[in-house]
Amino acid sequence: VSTGREKASLAGHKNSVTSVAFSPEGQTLASGSGDDTVKLWEVSTGREKASLAGHKNSVLSVAFSPDGQTLASGSGDNTVKLWEVATGREKASLAGHKNGVLSVAFSPDGQTLASGAGDNTVKLWDVAAGREKRSHVHLPRGAWAVLDATADPSDEGGLPVVAASADAPEYLRQHWRNPATGELAWMPWVPPGTALWVKYQ
Repeated sequence: VSTGREKASLAGHKNSVTSVAFSPEGQTLASGSGDDTVKLWEVSTGREKASLAGHKNSVLSVAFSPDGQTLASGSGDNTVKLWEVATGREKASLAGHKNGVLSVAFSPDGQTLASGAGDNTVKLWDVAAGREKRSHVHLPRGAWAVLDATADPSDEGGLPVVAASADAPEYLRQHWRNPATGELAWMPWVPPGTALWVKYQ
C-alpha cells in the first residue's frame, strides 16, 4: 500500500471477481466470483488454498466471522452459505431471500449474520443454528434494494447496522428518522447523502 506497487496477481477464477475480504488475522483472502465459486488465497504466497463450490449463481459478497473460522457468502442464487475456513466444508445454506444476496456481514460477536438482498429485505441469521432469526426492512414495491449490510464497530451490543442506497424515497424519509432528534441518522464513516442506516434494537 505504501508504494502502490503490485505485490501479486491471483489468477484462478473463470469470471469477474465481485467481492473480496481479508480474514481478521490478515493471512487469508477470500474472493467471490461470477463463476459461482469462492476462493481462499494465502496472502503471503498468493497460493490458492481452496475453491468453495456450491452456489448456483454468482457470488456477490463474502465476509469472515470475527474469529476467522467461518466465511459467509451471498449469491445471486438467493442464498447465503456458511463455510468452515479450515476445511472448506459447507456448514449451512441459508435460504429465504427472494432475490440475489448483495451483501453479508457478521455482528462483532460473530453470533449473528446480516444479509441484504435485491428483494428489498435484510435478514438476520443465527450463525450457530443456521436459521433465520428475523427479517427487516420490507421496502415498498419498486423502491431501492438494500445494497450493503455491515456491523458498526462502535456498537458494543453487536447489533447489525444496515446501509442502503442514497436515493431513499419519501417513504423512508418519513419512517427512518431518529426518534430522539427527528433527524435521519448516518453512518459516521459515510458522508450524509450516501447511505441511510437503521439500527435494530
